[in-house]
Amino acid sequence: MAPGITDRLKYFYESCETLKSLKKKYTLNEIESNRDLCDIMERNFEKMIVASVDIVNYYIAEKKLPKPKSYVESFFVLSDAAGLIKTEEKQIFKEFVENRNIITHEYFSVNYEKIYSLLDHIPILISLIEKITSQIDITEI
Repeated sequence: MAPGITDRLKYFYESCETLKSLKKKYTLNEIESNRDLCDIMERNFEKMIVASVDIVNYYIAEKKLPKPKSYVESFFVLSDAAGLIKTEEKQIFKEFVENRNIITHEYFSVNYEKIYSLLDHIPILISLIEKITSQIDITEI
């Protein structure tokens, strides 16, 4: 059986907690000088974004909103068609996705300083996911 929405939520929250803990325990320099910590940050950042996009796209489909063509567009649909993202927050979501894409596709170009700074915006992403899940039925299908 394919993972359902509750599995994706668990995956999302676990990744968020790992990243918040990483930021609390280590400086950017400590992370950059430790390959294992870099890997933990990269993988959990990627997991956090992929899970959030899955949840966002589930919401978009359930609410019959315009189908996005990309990860970034998923967040823009939530802003433009559903009003769930403030205009000034759209750039943050775009940066989340862009950095996930770099980790996934251009892994020699990862900017750890940028990812480390984006970890400060995890609460905005969590807030969005909470708004979404309060408006949909998240029982397993």
